Amino acid sequence: MTRGSYSTPESPSGVPSAPALSVEDSRIYTRRDYGRTVRLSLIPADFLLPVLAAELGDKWLEVAQENGCEMGQLLVSVRRFLTHVGEQLHAAGSESFALGDLRRRHLDGWEMSLLAAHQESKTDTYYRHALYFFALLRRIRDDTPHVLHPEVVRRLERGTRLRQRRGEGLPAFSPGEARGMRSHAHRLVYSHLRLWADGKPGPAPPPPVLVAAHVLLSLATGEPPEVIRALQVDDIKATASAEHDPAVEGMTPAARLAWLAERNLVEQYGITWTKNRARETYQDVYTRHDHAVHRALTAIIRLTTGTRERSGLPALWQREQVNGRITEPTWNTKPLGLRRWIDGTGVKVSEPQVWARFRKTVVADEVLANPRRYLDSGRRHGAEVFFRHYTNSGTLRAEAGRHLIESTDAMFEAALTGPTVVTPQTEQILANGQETSGLDAATARALLQGDLDGPQTACRDPKNSPFDAPDTICTRSMTGTCFGCGNALITQRHLPAALAIAEVADPARAADPQVWASHWKPIYEIITRIILPAFPPDTVSAARQQIASVPLDLGIRNDMRGIHDDA
Repeated sequence: MTRGSYSTPESPSGVPSAPALSVEDSRIYTRRDYGRTVRLSLIPADFLLPVLAAELGDKWLEVAQENGCEMGQLLVSVRRFLTHVGEQLHAAGSESFALGDLRRRHLDGWEMSLLAAHQESKTDTYYRHALYFFALLRRIRDDTPHVLHPEVVRRLERGTRLRQRRGEGLPAFSPGEARGMRSHAHRLVYSHLRLWADGKPGPAPPPPVLVAAHVLLSLATGEPPEVIRALQVDDIKATASAEHDPAVEGMTPAARLAWLAERNLVEQYGITWTKNRARETYQDVYTRHDHAVHRALTAIIRLTTGTRERSGLPALWQREQVNGRITEPTWNTKPLGLRRWIDGTGVKVSEPQVWARFRKTVVADEVLANPRRYLDSGRRHGAEVFFRHYTNSGTLRAEAGRHLIESTDAMFEAALTGPTVVTPQTEQILANGQETSGLDAATARALLQGDLDGPQTACRDPKNSPFDAPDTICTRSMTGTCFGCGNALITQRHLPAALAIAEVADPARAADPQVWASHWKPIYEIITRIILPAFPPDTVSAARQQIASVPLDLGIRNDMRGIHDDA
């Protein structure tokens, strides 16, 4: 259970709390960043308002210890606010100024200074300062409701006036760029693995080989770079045939994983991914059928086995420094930079050359393979995030354009060769004895009298069916096929049948997508895009209540959702 803008985990009672810090004490938070120790601190005495600095520092430290991830940006926000308010305050006794002395004017003045800088800046830095600091104050309000002044509490309910900049977003790599980088990465990784002899680990992988392995895993999984880099050996579970159990009995998990990977005996990998910023973990299982992921993981484990055995570090990614010291790779340094690596590939790669574009490439492939499944699963994003940040892909746009043209052509063809829709207004014109295009006087008179009605639609000529031999009665009048037939005449009397067929032929209920696409897709789209929109919403709603009375003959061959089986 969590609550607040910065989550507060529920903890058991009776746990001793840390001793209270005084105004003179520094607030220090230490974290690990790719094997390095990073120390963040706030010293209240450095500010003109030390009591306020101490109170904000206490809450920042509490949040940092709970989240266990990067809290530097929040610290910068706190520092900026303390400096701004300290410079604006000209009252006696300002050294005792505390959280309870904050007023709306202090927040508004600081926010206006950020807004001015935000308008000149091309980044969201100042927006994040405001967002993070307001969230910290809301956390204080939730934990200690009576500390903040009521006017500050009311101001926090509105949030910041600064707005996030929404750019075009990063484009995906083109298929040619992805192929070129994957091919080069594959050559580098497996050339290095061939240096191993008699199953013993070879030399530690140099930076270009580590980057190549990262590229392979990024293109295979589509996970964000920070998530891939955070992998620990304990996050990876390997499953192999039971016949290998005696050989790995008594091994540590890391040794077992290395032994199985070296011999290519892993049948499937189970990975626990962790998103620190979103405070989220999720699991994926990759079998040998997931060829790219399986091979990339196996290669990475083999590449770093030797360094892991010598260092004892649990991280999946490891690098040996020039002085022989083994650490986690520092990915934001030049030797491990993507741009330098691409320069050595000989592949022409468009700008910007950043890691996040690999994810865009994988997402584009997944969407093109099955758009509905991608959006329904929510595996990577919800629909809002996808359409806001991912649809700038040139590949996706080109494919979407092709689908749009095909859909337009299909709808135009359906309008010409499909059923004739007689709206209530057209019925009234015919009833008044006037003529309309597409209906001669005799057909119109027979339609109005109900002489042409069949079980589901009216029909111009049941003995001239496109589905049966000439001069024989059509046999498809109860299967929904009429709604795609050029002989059909549709009035509001036929809306219950149209709604019933649309419900049965919904693509989400199709057992065989190929059969649905080849036969029922045109009928479903004619009903939902041409017939139903031609009638008033209240008329359609009234017809929906009569669906149960529609005669349907779907057959015993599961014709609406499967293939014909005449055997």
